[in-house]
Amino acid sequence: MTTLVDQDQLWQWHIEPLRGDNYNTWSVRMTDILTISGLWDYVQGIVQPDTLAGATASPKVSAMSEAVTVPLATWCHNNQLALNAIRLRTSFAISDTLAVITARRRFYRAECAEGADIDAHIRQMREYQAEIHRYSARLIDDEEFSLTLLTSLPESWDTFIQSLDNVSTLGSHKLVARILDEWRSRCILRTVRREQEIRM
Repeated sequence: MTTLVDQDQLWQWHIEPLRGDNYNTWSVRMTDILTISGLWDYVQGIVQPDTLAGATASPKVSAMSEAVTVPLATWCHNNQLALNAIRLRTSFAISDTLAVITARRRFYRAECAEGADIDAHIRQMREYQAEIHRYSARLIDDEEFSLTLLTSLPESWDTFIQSLDNVSTLGSHKLVARILDEWRSRCILRTVRREQEIRM
């Protein structure tokens, strides 16, 4: 890749490839690199000289660019994938916002059906929480997860919820353990009742 900066600076520029979910971090890093390189105006489409040698972003960049004779068209061809990725920044920003909203909808609107597998439901809620954390800087803290999990349980669990101590100090891991204990007890009780009905 053609660059207008000292080779000694390249070691600072190793960044993760753009995947989409890491757009915010990637875009800030790439913007800094391209600005320092005197190439940001090319990406924006503001400057379109015949050759890179015509770049005049700064005195330092201008001095180094005098030795560059590669046509801009050749540079664009060799770096087409990078340029395309950079030009998608707005699309990624929009998709990031939509991803956050979608993830939060799934999390806060989740409902466990009556008689459903509680263990599977809790794992699904954890996955929703992790999904939000991937796309948003605003994390779901322990107390919020606990309250949302309790809200998602069927109404038949209201008596159990009322028996809980202060949820804010209980912690989500202890809460999950108590919910699973209650669910297993209910499963055993349900099995016993079915066996009794069969015997009758």
